[in-house]
Amino acid sequence: MSWKDCLKEGSELVLISSSKKAEPHGIIVISLGIIDNKILIGLCQSNTSIKNFEDNKSACIIVKNKKEYYRIKGKTELFSSGEYFDIAIEKSKGYDVKKALLVNIDEVFDLENVKKIL
Repeated sequence: MSWKDCLKEGSELVLISSSKKAEPHGIIVISLGIIDNKILIGLCQSNTSIKNFEDNKSACIIVKNKKEYYRIKGKTELFSSGEYFDIAIEKSKGYDVKKALLVNIDEVFDLENVKKIL
């Protein structure tokens, strides 16, 4: 199974952001899939994460699928309107999406086999 399969729509992800003061913040989110080779997430309830991503564009995602574990790092973009926001609203099935988060996939690390794969 590919690491990208762990990011399919509906997969649970641990999304980690960091404040300007380097205070980490982690939440559970649902992947809305990979679009344009980036991970799309609808941020619904996390004002802290939104503020952190406004101040610090770096994200870390931990994902698990059966016995596979991956850490993904990348830079983010936030959207409150436009194509990605509209897709996030449509795919979030009734949840109140405040912002659409797009995470560029800069690095993928296989935590089970302890090796960088991208």
